[in-house]
Amino acid sequence: DTGNMEVLLKHGTREQQSQYLLPLLQGKIRSTFLMTEPDVASSDARNLETKLTKIIEGNGRIRYTLNGKKWWSTGAMDPRCKVALVVCKMDYSHPSCAAEQLLNAKQQRGHQTIVIVPMSHPGIQCVRAL
Repeated sequence: DTGNMEVLLKHGTREQQSQYLLPLLQGKIRSTFLMTEPDVASSDARNLETKLTKIIEGNGRIRYTLNGKKWWSTGAMDPRCKVALVVCKMDYSHPSCAAEQLLNAKQQRGHQTIVIVPMSHPGIQCVRAL
């Protein structure tokens, strides 16, 4: 939890700090950090397969979709765990992101990001404790 608190303190918005950091500091909730993946043989973030796809809708609204599997998720099965910090790669392959595709096509680095995901979010599935 301490490392996640530091990330939220330094990089979180006020809303994220209010929603997650304060309850973490008070010991009311727990968190997990999700980086390791079952089909990736190293901790090199450039090898991650979990993708955060950016989609720009017709009205200009931006929507993100997160897809992937994480492994060795310390604390994720604890019923007090309410939030996950998920390490993933940005994916600009959606046709609505053509300009960003051109900007990022040649870069080998810098595609990694961390996204905050509530554990109650639809689609989150904890399969088994490790």
